Amino acid sequence: MHETVRSVIKPKWSLEILAALSAESPQNFSQIETQLETSSDIITKRLRLLEKYGLIDRTEHTTKNVQYEITERGEEVLKRLETIDTLLENGR
Repeated sequence: MHETVRSVIKPKWSLEILAALSAESPQNFSQIETQLETSSDIITKRLRLLEKYGLIDRTEHTTKNVQYEITERGEEVLKRLETIDTLLENGR
């Protein structure tokens, strides 16, 4: 149960990338990288994962100009997670 949620949301930095792109989109890899304190390999893996599930879009203008943007689906996931967070906080 909830295996897809665990595989997409649980890995560290997935939510941080979604939040960064929600705050400002589109962004290139370097812009995302400066906001996170992790390796570029991890960021690359998370971007691929989020793209695979339709939470972000990747647009390659040139090999050195790649932009990432949160999708409506990604915004919806964040919104629902915020609702869950609020429910849990109010339950304390």
